[in-house]
Amino acid sequence: MKTLTFISAFVCAMLLSANASAQSVTYNFVVADEGTIQLPTWGAEVTSGGVALNLLAAGSETFDNRFAVGPTNRNNESGNCFKFRTSGDWKGLWSQYADRNISILNLKKGDKVTFVISKEAETLKQVGGSAVVSGKAITVTEDGNLDFVSTGSVYIESVTIEEGDGTLPEEPEVEGEKTYDFVIAPAGSILLPDWGAEVTSGGVALNMLASGSNTFGNRFAVGPISRNNESGNCFKFRTSGDWRGIWSQYADRNISILNLKQGDKVTFVISKEDQTLKFVDGDVVISGQEYTVEADGNLDFVTTGSVYIESITITPNGTTTAIQSLHGDAITNNGIYNLQGIRVDKPTRGLYIQNGKKMLMK
Repeated sequence: MKTLTFISAFVCAMLLSANASAQSVTYNFVVADEGTIQLPTWGAEVTSGGVALNLLAAGSETFDNRFAVGPTNRNNESGNCFKFRTSGDWKGLWSQYADRNISILNLKKGDKVTFVISKEAETLKQVGGSAVVSGKAITVTEDGNLDFVSTGSVYIESVTIEEGDGTLPEEPEVEGEKTYDFVIAPAGSILLPDWGAEVTSGGVALNMLASGSNTFGNRFAVGPISRNNESGNCFKFRTSGDWRGIWSQYADRNISILNLKQGDKVTFVISKEDQTLKFVDGDVVISGQEYTVEADGNLDFVTTGSVYIESITITPNGTTTAIQSLHGDAITNNGIYNLQGIRVDKPTRGLYIQNGKKMLMK
């Protein structure tokens, strides 16, 4: 019995020690009654990220003085800064407009911050960074504050701060280059996609793209959602002679590549109707041309006419794409290789490597 008592005490001590070393606090902003708006209690002025803010409170609840919102010159203007609101499924700390700031104060390197955002996901972003994804932890890279800004109406239900140990997790190994092949429909046929979860990118409501059990790494979303079930009105898989891949018949159809990192490279192979796909608010996409990602996040594209996308290759930053011999010397003969490094004697259409460089075979 004494041995069992000792073991139990030891286990409890270990659990208490683990909890003490990794505390997690959730700050709940759902304080307004259903159908009401509650004005915050503004605390002392602070400056974070070069913006004048006020500490956030709700009556005697100060949220440990961890949050500041503003800008201060908008605090008393009707609808112009954060308020507490509950309106059906929309609830929490609410800002109606873009360019409203919220900062989390006094964080330490290695801490993790997780937002729960009602409905209007991706209308809050880190200043100078990517959109905030509801439920996804953000790791603090250095001591100080994290600064965020609204890009539209947003409701923040809660923020969880998990204390770290002052160190950052090791960077995961960079995955190798991967080509996503959309030529899956039999010749002369059209294959309807399997729509996955809804996602918003570039302000457009999209669906994750899949075909049966093939989710394409959950890297692609297409839409708009309102057109998914209309005849011919969104992307489908099709093979029609030399035209093949994921196909959209009309203009103004969207496709986004998700969760890219700065420095990644993206290459499209497009069948026949070249220059009928373009970056949203940008240039047309050239088949076979490699594009470098400028910032973490998604790349958003829109059709300008009928287009067939055969494949998309994503090369993570830091990945070498030249084929190497066993001794590390680049191959300098005229052999042609696919992206898996296998020599191809009779290449068909698609992307290949020759003498260490990518080439598009049409």
